[in-house]
Amino acid sequence: MSVAVIFPGQGSQSIGMLHQLLLNSYVAGPLDEVSEVLHSDVRDLDSESALQSTVSVQLALLAAGVAAVRAFMSQDICLRPHVAFL
Repeated sequence: MSVAVIFPGQGSQSIGMLHQLLLNSYVAGPLDEVSEVLHSDVRDLDSESALQSTVSVQLALLAAGVAAVRAFMSQDICLRPHVAFL
């Protein structure tokens, strides 16, 4: 069976959305990994002022999507996706 992952687009962001993901212990690691790649803490991208920037919104949504998929994978909820629509 193939798995497709569809990430939400701009307009689905909300203040504190990345911090809400931290309620799931499996998401903190992937958010740290995304932060390392970006050389910046992605948790700073979900503030009201940061979400005024399209770049911040897009990075925050991508980070949330990657973290969620990694959390699903760590729990064997889904295998490695074969297709991802960004």
